[in-house]
Amino acid sequence: MKKGLFVCNSVYQILVASWIKYTYFQNDSFDVIVTDHMNGYESIAANLAETGLFDNVHIVKSKDYVHCDGERYSNFIEKAFYYRFPDKELKKYFVPDRKYDIVFFANYDTFARLLFDVLKRKNKNISLNIYEDGLASYSVLTKKYYNIQKPSASKLKAFVNKHIFNCQYMQGNIEKLYIFNKDLSEWNPDCELFEIKKIDCRDEKFKSCINRVFDYQNLKDTYDEKYIFFEESFYAETGFTEDVELIEELAKRVGKDNLLIKIHPRNPENRFEKLGYKTNKDTAIPWEVIALNKDLTDKVLISISSTSILNPKSILDIDVRVVSIVKCLKNKPKLINDEFYNTLMSFCDYFDNIELADSIEEI
Repeated sequence: MKKGLFVCNSVYQILVASWIKYTYFQNDSFDVIVTDHMNGYESIAANLAETGLFDNVHIVKSKDYVHCDGERYSNFIEKAFYYRFPDKELKKYFVPDRKYDIVFFANYDTFARLLFDVLKRKNKNISLNIYEDGLASYSVLTKKYYNIQKPSASKLKAFVNKHIFNCQYMQGNIEKLYIFNKDLSEWNPDCELFEIKKIDCRDEKFKSCINRVFDYQNLKDTYDEKYIFFEESFYAETGFTEDVELIEELAKRVGKDNLLIKIHPRNPENRFEKLGYKTNKDTAIPWEVIALNKDLTDKVLISISSTSILNPKSILDIDVRVVSIVKCLKNKPKLINDEFYNTLMSFCDYFDNIELADSIEEI
């Protein structure tokens, strides 16, 4: 029996980690860390513990540590001490009480690096695996974050880190990258690409488990509308408003009553509700869990570039009509003029249920 650990920073990661554990490690003993990066992390952790899927569910408040903008250490001596004894730093957040054989991360952040450093020192043979975190896991953008893990190019620093501080790096130690669509990966961290089988919507046992985790039975929204538009965080980050103009054009053709706006939780105000549109009330339940339970046969999912419209097909294998209106924009936000946008286009080309509309009329 293997002893393993998952680290989850988002509700999407909770879903994927649960499916991997349920599908591939049913007879093994796994713990999971639920961090404060996600809203409602305490209740999610409590619900996850009740399912019994994992042996132990640990809450770790790592958000401030990961997003620290300044120097983490007050002086060089303190920095050197924690480099040599990383377990002293880790115990501020989490104290591993088991010797793990296998560990899963979805991100390459500073907490992941710290935790792996400690676990690797405790067990030199520990298996390090990365699992899917949505579209970003496929993009070459992730390669940049991964390459941060490299030992220093300076021979002196590399020697000191290895032989004096005994630093253990994620880079070069990954055994498998678990993703749902390995043919679409635009990079490879020198490891096996393991294709996760799609989450089975007919598996009532798993559905019951994940519904309990996210309190699906108390979902307030019906999702009865034919057209569902997925808002993005552009407004919160850049003040972008062209999406409102496009929705106004769409509503003239399909009617406001046939349209639901799924608002983005990071946006500071519900712009669409003020304009008389129906919007979802519950923002805590992941869209993928809703899609797992709802019949989407007659729906049309619309967005500019939200990856949520891809996931029913990408990870659940649900054939639902999907339309991206990114080509309808007069001015694209800088946020989608990068490698991530190229990855989105690759997914749109790959799946035959996804359409790229040149105009609102096409929808």
